Amino acid sequence: MMLKRLIDIRGASVGLLVLLPVMLLDAIGVRVGRFIRRTSLDELPQLINVLPGNMSFVGPRLDVPAQRAEYTEQQWRERHRVRPGLTGHVQATLHSEATPSQRPELDLRYVRDHSFWLDVKILLGTVRQLFWSRSF
Repeated sequence: MMLKRLIDIRGASVGLLVLLPVMLLDAIGVRVGRFIRRTSLDELPQLINVLPGNMSFVGPRLDVPAQRAEYTEQQWRERHRVRPGLTGHVQATLHSEATPSQRPELDLRYVRDHSFWLDVKILLGTVRQLFWSRSF
């Protein structure tokens, strides 16, 4: 009986030693992943698309198929008159709180009124949204 108990304790200890690093890495990974998502660092690979000119720093965000239903046919065509951007009017003003009816309105406002100064305003608004409107 005592031998079985020693084997059980030893097996549990070995199991704990093996699983503890995995559990710690998982906890760290979740925290890191949450930070990356919260700060939108997961968007940085899109810079690769900006360099050759496929995307812009500022413009309507890339399309998500589900968003197609939010636009009329004419609005959809108008929205695509400019290159998609890493950030846009929606991200600078509302970020993730935007309703489906607000996205088309802000995207089309950008397409109609885009200028260098509007781009600067949107970039500054995006920085404000990322760092000052949410807690880390």
